[in-house]
Amino acid sequence: MNEGTSIHSPSGLTSSILENNVFHITGRGRDIIYDNYDIVIAWSHTVMLLYVSIDGGKSFSNVTIPISRDNITIQSLQVHPVKDEALMFYTANNNQTFFLHYDVRQNEWSNATVSNGNGPEQLLVKYFPSPFGDLIVWGRQSMYYSLTGDDLLPLSILQNHSSEYQWRNDEYIRHVDTGSSGQIALVLSDGSLFYGRIATGQLLKILYYVNENSTIFFDSLGNLKFLSMLESGSISVRTVPVYSLLLSALYPPLACPYLQWTHNIAQSNVYYIDIRDTFTVWVSLVPRVWSPNNISVSFSNVRAINKDIQSTEEQTALQGSVKRNMSITVTANNSTGYTVMKLSPVTHSLTCDELAEENVEIFVACPPERHIRITRGTTCTESEDYTYTIPSDHYDSEMKGRTNLKGLQDKVVRYNVRQWGCPIRVLHNENYKPVLFLYDGSTLNERVGVDFVVREIHGRTDFSYTATADDVGCRRAPQTWQEILANAEDPYKAWTPQNYQNCFEGSGSLSSSSAKLPYQILNSSNGGSYIQWGTRNGVYVFEATVIAKDYSFCNLTVLFAVQVYSVQNLSYIAYILFVVTCMTSGVVLFLSFLFYKRLLYTGNLLFKRQTSKTISSSKSNSGQL
Repeated sequence: MNEGTSIHSPSGLTSSILENNVFHITGRGRDIIYDNYDIVIAWSHTVMLLYVSIDGGKSFSNVTIPISRDNITIQSLQVHPVKDEALMFYTANNNQTFFLHYDVRQNEWSNATVSNGNGPEQLLVKYFPSPFGDLIVWGRQSMYYSLTGDDLLPLSILQNHSSEYQWRNDEYIRHVDTGSSGQIALVLSDGSLFYGRIATGQLLKILYYVNENSTIFFDSLGNLKFLSMLESGSISVRTVPVYSLLLSALYPPLACPYLQWTHNIAQSNVYYIDIRDTFTVWVSLVPRVWSPNNISVSFSNVRAINKDIQSTEEQTALQGSVKRNMSITVTANNSTGYTVMKLSPVTHSLTCDELAEENVEIFVACPPERHIRITRGTTCTESEDYTYTIPSDHYDSEMKGRTNLKGLQDKVVRYNVRQWGCPIRVLHNENYKPVLFLYDGSTLNERVGVDFVVREIHGRTDFSYTATADDVGCRRAPQTWQEILANAEDPYKAWTPQNYQNCFEGSGSLSSSSAKLPYQILNSSNGGSYIQWGTRNGVYVFEATVIAKDYSFCNLTVLFAVQVYSVQNLSYIAYILFVVTCMTSGVVLFLSFLFYKRLLYTGNLLFKRQTSKTISSSKSNSGQL
């Protein structure tokens, strides 16, 4: 701003107006905005107030807008770069978009409508750097033009010389620039570049990629420039070969410029990646002899992922045809998101049988079938449902983890085998820690080796943990279930990766009271804490929850049950089995004895009969002699 010039306290804009309304200051968009004879307009989105200055912002006068103020919203206002006029866009209550021309010197308004009746939801406008009033207006996926500054006409955006561009839902116009001879350059959110002239009413896609770290602009001679930031921190500016790119788009080669395009992309083209997941896509391009082998890779939302792109070349059997191999490794970027990766040869042709372009949808989120399971080691049938009783002093009815409560009644629970599975049988003097496994559908991925916690879903409190904060080496007081549940509305969502605080992080030392706190976090290591049981038998139904922060975007929980037996009960059962075995053996021996006696009696009887027959036969023979 020139010395002595200020627009902070201009005449004509009272302090009450400035305090009660949010104003935008609009000028010609160049250095002479602060010239003493330049036009400056102050306007607001929220109220129908317009103030115009023709002395560079020193003084303003209120201008009456010739439209009804009911349900009207001003979207944007632009000052012409050469002529003393402005263009105002506003939206009526029926969502129809209108614009008004304002001649600053004559204080006259003229209006027109967008030719298709309904304009974009949010409009941006840009004049051409010429005195003729040419302008373009664009929204998220549409563009309009005017050669005279009157009615707006739709501007055609073409994929090639014979077909309209097909918009994806997530695409939008990212950047627009205009040249002194009516040139228009348009960049989409995925980096695609379109070029045209306002007189033709068309923009054609040309094979040039503008990434998020680059931009395009027209210089004073109308040349289209590509500006990019290099890894070294320096800026590179080069001229876009518009003429040759337009020839390639309008007159494609008579033969497909590549011989082979292969890849390993799944047919569904949809990938899910979790926090620690990695997947790699590879593509391979074999061009025709002396044709380029460049492969274009672009992302609609590059901030959603981390990527590592590797590219190699190898000579084919055809001299002059160099094969390009490219691999793209994608990992998550610490938060959920969505992006589309587009892969294609840089050189396209309408003569190719199939369009060699692959769009890969990448969801940085929990894979749909990811879950955890627990090793049970026992089997049972669904008919084994039964009820069991939790003693009144062994549970907290409010699920707050409190112990030794009085005045409660015994709690009867029906054990549901279908829902909780077969209970894991554990001796009461055996320390226990569940073993968790990560699955995708029915496929085992790995054993879960990170921190998790367990909560008894019926409020049982008659179990404890083997380790304290001091035992495991905590640097600060560890979290406990009693602390977590104190203010939790839903115990099933109380302890999560979002609120987990690792007691090994940070600096300092434990107080004597904190050192004795139970360490209730479990993991797969041999050390750490285990669950230890009380003196009574019982059934415990636990919910295990993975709470490690950098393990998964999924809510990884699983329900399982533990049935605890005491040694006395096991001895009693063994005694019963011993008695039953002895009785069974006695019965078998007794029956064997009876069977033996029966056989002995039968044998003696047969012997006596045979002896009697022999004696009778001998006497008969003696008489005959």
